[in-house]
Amino acid sequence: MPLFAYLIAEGCRHTKSKEKYFIRLFALGAACQLIYIIFSGGFDKYLNILLTYAAAVGSIIAFERTAERLRISGIKNRFSSLIAAFAVAIITACVFSAFDFSYGLWAAAMIYAAYFFDTDYLRLAAFSLFLILYCIYCTLLGYPIQFFSLLSLLLILLYNGEKGDNIPSWFWYLFYPGHIGILWLIKTFI
Repeated sequence: MPLFAYLIAEGCRHTKSKEKYFIRLFALGAACQLIYIIFSGGFDKYLNILLTYAAAVGSIIAFERTAERLRISGIKNRFSSLIAAFAVAIITACVFSAFDFSYGLWAAAMIYAAYFFDTDYLRLAAFSLFLILYCIYCTLLGYPIQFFSLLSLLLILLYNGEKGDNIPSWFWYLFYPGHIGILWLIKTFI
């Protein structure tokens, strides 16, 4: 999850249209959720990680629009950003509390850290902090295996901030449903 959370933030930073990015994530997440419901034999309140990512991107869009509207209305820049952040944080916390998003607010916090900080060092430090806190939280809940997710930081350190040319972007949109399908097949036949 952390590697994809970081890349979702990067995608949000570099996309031409955050709204279209949100729609693609949400549509794929909704399709995967529907497939999950069909193959698992019933509705589950648990929402997949793509819907978590879509909700985080949606809250980034809401924050930026709210801050811009406050700036247009004449409120000073720093103050308008604080008001927008507070309003969107409350709404986001309510949405994430109402639904059982995969990785919940932890995933959103990592995306925010990788999106909102300007310098690479601050971005990586804040992202790493949330990841470490998440690993500690999971360990306290009895899931110490999450500490292996810290290995994703090595891959993130290797990322140079540029778009790769080797793998088509559609592959990454199909990766999640593809690996879920493969896991379901393994479970079914074993």
